[in-house]
Amino acid sequence: MAVVNPANRAMALRAALQRHGFAGGEPEAAVLAERKALIGWLLASYSPRA
Repeated sequence: MAVVNPANRAMALRAALQRHGFAGGEPEAAVLAERKALIGWLLASYSPRA
């Protein structure tokens, strides 16, 4: 994701998630810009609920 044009990161992330069987929302641009925020969003969105 680091080499993807920042304007296309959301599209690239959505495509990568769909390729691996994850459908869902798209994070805000601010989340995509910061690695820790993106990891937090992925965990909150896709980690199994206990």
